[in-house]
Amino acid sequence: GVAPADGLAAVGPDLAPVRAGQALQAVGPADAGLAGGVGCDIVRADGARPGRAGAAALRFFGTVRLNGEKAEAIENLIAPTVASMGCTVVRVRLSGGRAPRLQVMVERGDGGAVTVDDCAEVSRAVSAALDAEDPIGPSYTLEVSSPGIDRPLVRPADFARFAGRDAKLETTEAIGGRKRFRGRLLGYADPHVRIDLGGGEGAVRVPFAAVRSARLVGAEREGRTC
Repeated sequence: GVAPADGLAAVGPDLAPVRAGQALQAVGPADAGLAGGVGCDIVRADGARPGRAGAAALRFFGTVRLNGEKAEAIENLIAPTVASMGCTVVRVRLSGGRAPRLQVMVERGDGGAVTVDDCAEVSRAVSAALDAEDPIGPSYTLEVSSPGIDRPLVRPADFARFAGRDAKLETTEAIGGRKRFRGRLLGYADPHVRIDLGGGEGAVRVPFAAVRSARLVGAEREGRTC
């Protein structure tokens, strides 16, 4: 949920899409634009309506939360389509409220470099799958890309797969007095990510649930956005 702030006591999201009626030019071969958003009923502890800044802040966090839930649902929807094309989904991000942007990062299942043609084909297939199910709205901005030199580590399997590689991690809470870690990945031992910080600090265990973001350092190939 959203933590109360500035005397704001409750947020009651109606989660209904709001049509903005404004199309955006697509990035890549999928012709698209996007309009949509969420509505929130916001009240103060004393029953008064919140100020404009407070209301805007809560609408923003409500949108972020809903976008995260939608991104997970979209990934589940498109993953089989992407897999049928010899690729896997690395990450899906949905950002924006009235003008959302869908970012889909993919990599080849055979470990080869993702080409412009791969991006174009995945973009067309993903666009068709989304049009059929309509999880976002009638129009949207779609970006399909491949991992870059800072490939994100999203799932426990990512940390196991890239054991031996250098990585950076940031956590939501302090672990051993710090929130940022950089070192050599030692793998994943449920429910912890193991990383060797070197320099006499040695190996540490970071709870996977506490990882806010993680990425490789010095990956082997550059990414491509179509």
